[in-house]
Amino acid sequence: QKVSVDRTARRKALRSPMSQPEARLQTRIVIALKRDPRVRFAMRQRLMGRDGWPDIYAIVKPCRPLHLEVKMPGGRRSKLQDHVLGELARAGALTGTVESVAEALTVLDSVTPHTSPPQTPESDG
Repeated sequence: QKVSVDRTARRKALRSPMSQPEARLQTRIVIALKRDPRVRFAMRQRLMGRDGWPDIYAIVKPCRPLHLEVKMPGGRRSKLQDHVLGELARAGALTGTVESVAEALTVLDSVTPHTSPPQTPESDG
């Protein structure tokens, strides 16, 4: 019995999204996007049965969809992922494939420049 329980626990742990490095990276990217004032909404897409669908969905101000496929360094998109991202881009969505939080923010910068509040001189008082 104990061996069976251990195997079941191990299988559950391996299936857990947070046990996978790519899932953890997706979560870090979503957190970074949510903190950016140019992004209205961001989430990991967990659409079961929707192979090829991008990993992250966000809305960039004023109201433009952004779909990001997340890959670990050296990872490659499948033909289906290429097709889906192409269809989304043709429909007007912003799309990209990223391997890090920095790359995700670079994609965001390429479509909507980051505007900083005006700098105010510090007083010497």
